[in-house]
Amino acid sequence: MLQMDKEMKKIKILYLVSTLKKCGPVHILFGLINGLDTKRFDIYLMSLSKEGDDSMMPLFRELEIH
Repeated sequence: MLQMDKEMKKIKILYLVSTLKKCGPVHILFGLINGLDTKRFDIYLMSLSKEGDDSMMPLFRELEIH
């Protein structure tokens, strides 16, 4: 069983969003990412817009994501 764990590669997930502006869908995304096991998944987040003052980017940066 331990040998199998060493051979398992992480699954890569990319979330692509237009912006991280504080709104319902971004709050849902934060909850989804926060609930993922970072030992099993490499999580990437990409925003297509320049983030403003109402961005949730600081909260996302506290998570173990790229």
